Amino acid sequence: GQAVEFNLKKVVVKSGSAAIIRASGVTLAGGEAVALDGELEEKREPVGNREDRYSGTIKFYDTKKGFGYVCLDAPLPDVEEAKVIREEVLGGEAIPLAQGLAIEFGLYRNKKGAVCTCDVTLPGGETISRDVAEGRQYLGNKRYNGTLQWYSAKNSIGFIVPDQFTAMPKAAQQKSTEAAQRAADKSQQEVFEGLMFHRRDKTDPNSRIDVGAKVSFNIFVDHKNAGATNVTPS
Repeated sequence: GQAVEFNLKKVVVKSGSAAIIRASGVTLAGGEAVALDGELEEKREPVGNREDRYSGTIKFYDTKKGFGYVCLDAPLPDVEEAKVIREEVLGGEAIPLAQGLAIEFGLYRNKKGAVCTCDVTLPGGETISRDVAEGRQYLGNKRYNGTLQWYSAKNSIGFIVPDQFTAMPKAAQQKSTEAAQRAADKSQQEVFEGLMFHRRDKTDPNSRIDVGAKVSFNIFVDHKNAGATNVTPS
């Protein structure tokens, strides 16, 4: 058998009763696309030739729901946009595809006749990493200090309030302020300026970090936020 990489996704069969675990985002080791089984391939109706590749930009994409649409750079006679689903994005995880992101893909029609993408990559065939999809820029190797204000164990997401906000790089200050304003507008409550972080962002999975703990970290910015990475207890 072939060695593959994949994500695990829990699917609830009946609320409060049972759930199953499914593999998603399956690729060969290293992120290369897995050739479709012949039977599945035959069920797909390709748009053009099966080997044809197309380019376009993301119109919108809902990361939680795992689907969105892409606008073709060169529209076909009856196809101007196509559906993008998470399972066809070659990146190895639930990648948040930002509006305007340039991608490359194959096209096929599903059972209902809708045009969908397959084997979605960056232009040129490179798999889509989270860093690229989010437009991440790591702001040097300097370490900063702060306090873990809250942490969601369910989502593995936390929020850090830096000890000295004005000591952070200007780009991080601006992104943090903008994100806090958006959150305040949405919740109609005061929101502190700070940094989001996720366990997968180069944080030691074996280190326990409790709410209220002092932490040390590096900083990055992306399309929407400023974030902390390499988070460790200080």
